[in-house]
Amino acid sequence: MREEILERFISDFEKAKMLNYRQLAYIEGSDSVTTALHLVKKYIETTANPRIVYFYHPWISNAKERLNKFLNIYSNLVDVDYDTSEKILGETSDVAILDMIDDFRPNYIARAVETVKGGGLIVMYTDEMSSNTKLFRSTIITGDGIDDYYERRFLEKMNKYKGILVIKGDEANYDPLPLKPKVDEPKKGTNDDPVSLCISIDEEEAFRELSFLLRGGRRVVSIISPRGRGKSSVTGIFLGYLARKRRDRRTKVIVTSPSPESSSQIMSLLTKTLKLLMVSYEEKKDSRGNTVSVITDNLTVKWVPPHVAMKEDGFAIVVDEAAALGLSFVDYFVRKWDKVILLTTVHGYEGSGRSFIKFLNEYLGKRKGLKSITISMSTPLRYSEGDYVEKWLYDSLLLDAEPAKPNLRDMIFFEEINKEDLFHDDEKLRNLYGILVTAHYRNNPDDLMIMADGKHHKIFTITDDMGIPLAVIQAAKEGNLGKGIINASMAGITYEGNLIPDRIIKHYRLPDFGKLNGLRIVRIAVHPIYQDQKLGSILLKQVVTNESEKVDWIGSSFMIDKRVLNFWLSNGFRVVHLSPKKNVEFNSYSVIVILPISTSANKYIMEIEKILKQRIILTIHDVYFDLSPEIALSILKHLNYKESLTIDRIHILKLVAFVNGELPYESVSDSIKLLFHKYIMENIRNDRLTPEMEMALVSKVLQGKPWGTTGFLLGLRSQDIQQLIHEAVLLLLDSLGYTV
Repeated sequence: MREEILERFISDFEKAKMLNYRQLAYIEGSDSVTTALHLVKKYIETTANPRIVYFYHPWISNAKERLNKFLNIYSNLVDVDYDTSEKILGETSDVAILDMIDDFRPNYIARAVETVKGGGLIVMYTDEMSSNTKLFRSTIITGDGIDDYYERRFLEKMNKYKGILVIKGDEANYDPLPLKPKVDEPKKGTNDDPVSLCISIDEEEAFRELSFLLRGGRRVVSIISPRGRGKSSVTGIFLGYLARKRRDRRTKVIVTSPSPESSSQIMSLLTKTLKLLMVSYEEKKDSRGNTVSVITDNLTVKWVPPHVAMKEDGFAIVVDEAAALGLSFVDYFVRKWDKVILLTTVHGYEGSGRSFIKFLNEYLGKRKGLKSITISMSTPLRYSEGDYVEKWLYDSLLLDAEPAKPNLRDMIFFEEINKEDLFHDDEKLRNLYGILVTAHYRNNPDDLMIMADGKHHKIFTITDDMGIPLAVIQAAKEGNLGKGIINASMAGITYEGNLIPDRIIKHYRLPDFGKLNGLRIVRIAVHPIYQDQKLGSILLKQVVTNESEKVDWIGSSFMIDKRVLNFWLSNGFRVVHLSPKKNVEFNSYSVIVILPISTSANKYIMEIEKILKQRIILTIHDVYFDLSPEIALSILKHLNYKESLTIDRIHILKLVAFVNGELPYESVSDSIKLLFHKYIMENIRNDRLTPEMEMALVSKVLQGKPWGTTGFLLGLRSQDIQQLIHEAVLLLLDSLGYTV
């Protein structure tokens, strides 16, 4: 029976090509390599010179031996290390072979599957999916062990869709593809028209709408789509078109993204367009073969990482995978550049961009003097609409999870979720996870497996009276560390499974903190239509009540953001750590907040607040030079530690001379710094000191930023900043009892 089903799958190869659909084979068992080899051999017989990509971990024992078996039947095979598989972003293959004997990781699976075009084949082979020796799975294991809810659901979903072969030991299942012919999208444009490079109607329309950017004034174009719809391709075509459209002007365009691989499709279509237009160009590549600049007589397009892009200028900037970079980068680019193209994936292995798009639209709507449009693209390019492998991928990995609309009534119910029940109730899982996906644009496929299989992970919700979730918290037990792990952390080894204890032990040299029991809030999210109605705080308070007898502390770690920080501070949590290094990818610092429950935890927090406050004050001109003045001020004012400072009489006299106009700022900057230090360290409050004054003092006096930069950050002129500081010094002297 198994052999019959295998042959039925092989007989559908030609049908898949006709439909422009993909096929997938999952093979689990002791002979999985042999069966995978047989399938690949049969596919090669039906396809001339197929592009075959093989994914594996080359450094693990026996992995290369398995690869060599496939090389023996097809020498042109391209092998890719899972760890560097990001480099194939934007590339297309006929066959993807996934060696899953050493690893089973959703991120890798999603990335590999999405490279295969219509009529292509995906082959996954493994010995045992739920083996605890698999790399990613082994990282989820704690002293409580590990579950396999994710793996079981993964296989159940495979058996649901046509075109997917599942072999597990002697058992096999395959539902054949339907007899439904592919319908090609019409194409427009003459041979020398860039629009002729567009593959779908979506691309053609997007190309024409991008001309909006070329009109006068400050303009932003946002292109949103699921993965593989052509937003990068059409952007590349449009950039190539600029060589003709702006032939009489020098034009420089910056492209930025999390990695050069992320923007490879933009550069590829740019060069194709220039060839079509018969425009000569010079192309530069990095050490990994990625195109990082394309230069013609009048056009320069250059890829740079986000932190470098902040220092560039030119005609336009393209921000690829904008949701992955975050709003802080986007805010900076939109304020600095007159012409901006933002590309955002709505559904895909990078995570969901829906939350980002919501915040982006709100943000753009508030920018005065800015015109913006949003272009949506939905037609897949690599395969036909209705592709069953895509349906399985999105369903299995919940890439398109959408929460149901609840009814917000007076009655709200709190629940700690039973995970086994949850992963057998697809509707409930989709509703719950849909809230997390729509609220957090940095979710990725790995997150669902961690949540499912990690025994130390808990899920809490508040629901309406029909059981539909209004808000969700995913939390992980941390702490209760043994001496070995504590000593290793002190020595510099990092344990991400105990993120908060690890950072406290390392940065504050408090080893005994690791012995306390804690609960880290990994994610907290509220249904999109009920945000800003205090539901997150309601759920958080319920969790604190529910867990307070079991733990010494409850905390969270996140990339710092003004709104998120204010949420935690307003709920009584205290800042205990600010990362000393900025995350270059997200242009942000990470922060840890804790609500101490036990007396022991509170004692440690008080000690930490002292060290942290002193550290920020003493290093803000250096380590935290790029920290937002508003966020720095918020953290400093919420740290409870107080320390009395004395200012010498001569400094007071200098400050009086400054406010009387007898000395310039440069002559008294040291005195102003001492004055502001006293204000911060003694937790002095002066309602007459405006937030703008305080931020100007942080930016100019503490961080040492130039007048122009401080003005840019506050949206004011340099002379306005000078006036603010002058007024602030006068008010500070008055509040401290010094007579002017």
